[in-house]
Amino acid sequence: MKYHAVNNNHDEESSIDRVVATNDASGLKPSGGSGADRPIPTMKTRKTRMRIGTWNVRTLYQSGKFDNLLIETESLKTDILGISETRSRWTESGSIRRKNYTMIYSGGQEHEHGVGIVLKNNIAKCVIGYWPVNERIIKCKIQAKPFNIVII
Repeated sequence: MKYHAVNNNHDEESSIDRVVATNDASGLKPSGGSGADRPIPTMKTRKTRMRIGTWNVRTLYQSGKFDNLLIETESLKTDILGISETRSRWTESGSIRRKNYTMIYSGGQEHEHGVGIVLKNNIAKCVIGYWPVNERIIKCKIQAKPFNIVII
């Protein structure tokens, strides 16, 4: 697939090897979530205030970095935090639950690149599923009212 990006300074062409999302049933299947054995709670967002942020953590490969991330997230009272350049100890994709937070992550075989989403546990229990596309893209879908929330 080819796309054409137009910039104020110049035009550039690039190719994409993988389709990120499709609308049919043969699209990407979720790699995780609350599971089908219990109903997924619905997060009410109409009158709820949430703090959402992003952070380029540079690495979580060193010991103590993940705990530091959780301490900072809690001190800033952040509900949802998108993190990039995790370079984490964990390869491939998955989720980790610690303290009051759950982190879903996507990475490769090497400890390079990597992205993740840190969610408070009361929000994490409303997760319908997450789709680790590659080591740079992850999608998370949260069941909420009046409409579902998708984080990429």
